[in-house]
Amino acid sequence: MQKVHNSRVRELCTLLIGALASCSVEGGDTDEDHLGVTSQAVTPAQPTITTATSLGAYGNTAHLVRLNGDFPDANTTGHIYAPTAFCNGIRLTGNVARMYAIVLRQSPTAIDVLIPERPKGSKCSFSVKHTLGSQSTSSPEFGASLANPPIALIAPSIEIRGATTKSVVGGRQYFELFGRFPLAGTVGQYSVQVTCGGLTYGATEVTYSYRADNQINMSIPHVSGHRSCTFWAIRGSDGLRSPVWSQRVGSPPPAPSFLGGYYMGGYQPGEIAMDHALRDGVANLAAAGFGENVRLRLNPRQRRPGSNNTYNFNLDAWEARQAVCPPGNFLSCAIRSRYYQDAFNQAGLRVVMLTTYDSVVLGETGENDLFSTDPNFFTPTRIAAAVDEYRGMATAICETQRNTGKTFIISNWEADNHIFACGGISDYSRCRAAELASPPQPETSRCCEVKRNCEQPAKVCSGSARPTVLTIDQSIANMVTWFNARRQGIDEGIAQAAGGCAGVSIKDAVEINGYPSLSSVGAKSALTHVLPGLSAAPAYVAYSAWSSTDRGRLELDINAIRSLSPSGSQVILGELGLVYHRGKNIDWRRNETVRAAQRTGVPLAFYWQAYPNSGPGGSRGDGTLMGLLNDNGSDLYATYLATEPYGYDPVMSTASLRSALISGQTMPVHSPGTPLAMQVDGVNDRGETGAYRYFELYGNYDYAATAASVLCENDAVVGPGTVPPPVVSQVGGQVNISVQNTRFCWQGLGGAGCSSQSAHHYTDERWCKFSLYSPSFGWSPWHGPIRICRGTAACPRPPAY
Repeated sequence: MQKVHNSRVRELCTLLIGALASCSVEGGDTDEDHLGVTSQAVTPAQPTITTATSLGAYGNTAHLVRLNGDFPDANTTGHIYAPTAFCNGIRLTGNVARMYAIVLRQSPTAIDVLIPERPKGSKCSFSVKHTLGSQSTSSPEFGASLANPPIALIAPSIEIRGATTKSVVGGRQYFELFGRFPLAGTVGQYSVQVTCGGLTYGATEVTYSYRADNQINMSIPHVSGHRSCTFWAIRGSDGLRSPVWSQRVGSPPPAPSFLGGYYMGGYQPGEIAMDHALRDGVANLAAAGFGENVRLRLNPRQRRPGSNNTYNFNLDAWEARQAVCPPGNFLSCAIRSRYYQDAFNQAGLRVVMLTTYDSVVLGETGENDLFSTDPNFFTPTRIAAAVDEYRGMATAICETQRNTGKTFIISNWEADNHIFACGGISDYSRCRAAELASPPQPETSRCCEVKRNCEQPAKVCSGSARPTVLTIDQSIANMVTWFNARRQGIDEGIAQAAGGCAGVSIKDAVEINGYPSLSSVGAKSALTHVLPGLSAAPAYVAYSAWSSTDRGRLELDINAIRSLSPSGSQVILGELGLVYHRGKNIDWRRNETVRAAQRTGVPLAFYWQAYPNSGPGGSRGDGTLMGLLNDNGSDLYATYLATEPYGYDPVMSTASLRSALISGQTMPVHSPGTPLAMQVDGVNDRGETGAYRYFELYGNYDYAATAASVLCENDAVVGPGTVPPPVVSQVGGQVNISVQNTRFCWQGLGGAGCSSQSAHHYTDERWCKFSLYSPSFGWSPWHGPIRICRGTAACPRPPAY
């Protein structure tokens, strides 16, 4: 994810820490940043954490940690401190639901931080960001090295540490909860709050058959079918709550096999399975119906504690194993480790995609900065070492996964972000657009720096000196060399594996992300300038689709990428989701975006993200928990903050996404490769003219279209019978339609079909999908959603960026 988008900090943190968006982000493309920063802005002094101390429970649900150190101007008006905690592979930041890290009190020498109560055995590292106006700086992460490990938290005094789903008796579902419940035998001392399928059971609906210091037996009214449940033990004397425990009742119907989860971290088991988060996190996806495909992280920085240890490995045991591996063999040793083998061996798992970096480009413990600063990085010795490491990795997969029937895809993260480390995709695209304008716009100091770093190192600019980075062409050359070495190693490893490589498939993928933005200004990209230079076409071109999904261009862009991909390469979605989660009807928007991917017929797509390891909303600060599942493994039922400036949507549900995809299996595949007689491939929003909004629908129309339907989220439907008729004209592969502005339910313009709530809230934008009708064919498949904005066809950048 994410949207410290264009800085090298974001690019590298996304890759290496795995917190998007973020980052996307990890997860997110880099074409939505603002140009330039006010040169007169004062950069606040960098804070430093010297010690951290766990002080135990605070209030009913929080844990208090004191950070000691140097926090300049902490008591001065305008200076804001915001903490981030990394606990057991989860990034906690912001102030939302259970996923938070907030300042309770601060001074120049100490900051007290509240985080959610964590299970026994939890360890955390910390950083703090110091902000003044538009400028900020962050402390180094405290607890992120083997010499300075994360701090151990004081164990909670009450805790559910295990649960068993029992039988249904007399219309009630029984559970046994095991853990620490001091004095539970005292009548009224403990109660249990239960939420199943998004519904919370009141105190009178929960009954108890046994209570003791280590066990509580309880029941709730039985509801047939699958439910994802969460439990909190609550002490009656003071209202103290245990950390949450999750349990499933029954099995959901599996989602379509093309969609899997991108599991960068974020799942937290209890102490008993604390260092089995990788295995159990994959298992939870299967239990939720998303278990056939998973994308995982694999690079040498995982040998470090704190934010790098997203799967919560026992690093003492990990290092003991790594010690027996010769240098340059990180990938093969990791593949053979029980952590990854346990994850790979989950029942039903079909495809494993690995976001992989080797010890050549990152160093043995991830101490290197990729190859982004040295145009001569790839010497013959380094090329040979990279080939050797991928050879060993492929051999390890063959020898440990033979005859499992699985497919392993070895990929990178967002190649275009590596190429444009020189200035960022956003800034480069905008500066290039200004340069191409007629007449050309004056060059800003920021654009001068971008030009110098990306294309003309000798160019003189008035701005301050920037770090030495590779130009676009140098980065492209390095990436071509690296991908060729990776492919050579994979091929040789498959050929040389002891006992052969039967019954397991190992493929390579090149992940791209910036093509839509870069192509619009005629710029080079990984799709157009890296892939053609490779010695062999990769098995997959993986598209990290943020620049398409947040603009409603997914179907159109997938087809464009397909047309430019090398022969023999399949296009898949390496990251799929919505960064732009603010506003109304986010569940509808998210579901329809994933259904759009389903209509294109991509064989694989990985939803960002499996668990909310970026914290609530990642760096977006929009208050949305973004995972398929919660950090405890339960289905997601996320709500917005009441203070959300764009209103709040009551639910973003895993179950609704599952249902939408299952129903979507009956949709025709929507692809130019097998065009239908009526098929919308793209929509051009022409904006408002008078009382109407006009759209151009491009596609395949073998029959005359006589009607159009436009569905805007859940309440603005335009179809047959609308006056005037929405079809204005048709010429070949283009149909023009018009829609009355009132039908979009803009605030103050709500017409027929608009609820009072929708007419009140939709002040600036809607997300809509489109279909055309012909009596000879019927209705075409839906196309969209696309984002439209009131009054204009040029939507502003979403406020989440």
